[in-house]
Amino acid sequence: MTPSNAGRVQVDRHVRHEASRVWKALTDPSVHAEWWAAGNISPLSGHRFDLDMGS
Repeated sequence: MTPSNAGRVQVDRHVRHEASRVWKALTDPSVHAEWWAAGNISPLSGHRFDLDMGS
């Protein structure tokens, strides 16, 4: 039997910045690359992404 949330990742964090600044870090590829990792991110539902965490 497969759980209803199979394949889903959820992370809850409190970030002490304005919501607009956090959203930009999560959805703007150039800002995301500086904050976490480069990749083909997009704020579209269902978008599949890759992150370059280095080798």
